[in-house]
Amino acid sequence: KQTEFMGVVELEKGPELKVRVHARPVEGKANDELTRFLSETLGIARSRITLLHGDKSRHKTFLIVDLPLEVARGFFS
Repeated sequence: KQTEFMGVVELEKGPELKVRVHARPVEGKANDELTRFLSETLGIARSRITLLHGDKSRHKTFLIVDLPLEVARGFFS
């Protein structure tokens, strides 16, 4: 098993990415794995990704600094 992108889910508040994380939610390991996955998938440094909300929730909000618009459009399409 590995961490993988499962798609985009449309919610009332807007679209949400669905990612299957291959790490247990123990001592922040799942959050670290998700940050690593986003970094590698988007081709940006982990230092540009910050978990803002949801460190103990299934629903998380990240701040991604200086993500080129064309990368974001490709990722969400």
